[in-house]
Amino acid sequence: MAGSRISTRFHSRFHGVKSAAYFRPLPSAELHPLDAQALGIRQGDPITVSTPTGAIRVHAELTKAAKRGTVFMFQSYADEADVNRIIDADHLDPYSGFPGYRTVRCKVEGDRAG
Repeated sequence: MAGSRISTRFHSRFHGVKSAAYFRPLPSAELHPLDAQALGIRQGDPITVSTPTGAIRVHAELTKAAKRGTVFMFQSYADEADVNRIIDADHLDPYSGFPGYRTVRCKVEGDRAG
């Protein structure tokens, strides 16, 4: 899921302001700790989130606030890791035909060396 923006980077006005990235300086994807454990991923590890449309590299942010089986990303990393680049523009719900904004199946892989 691609969701809200980081509050210190609202409406992209502060993307270029270094101090606005204080609370989340690195692009990250939130995963439930049990999902991460099953994938061999630890807090802060570099990971790749991919779909048939593309892939982005981010860091793992482990939190029980993430629902098991889901990956959540903020939309505040336009240059470093734009989550919208990996969601096909023609992604539609197969039943209703409604645009599947911000939600798509993906694969998560750990990139930690060693």
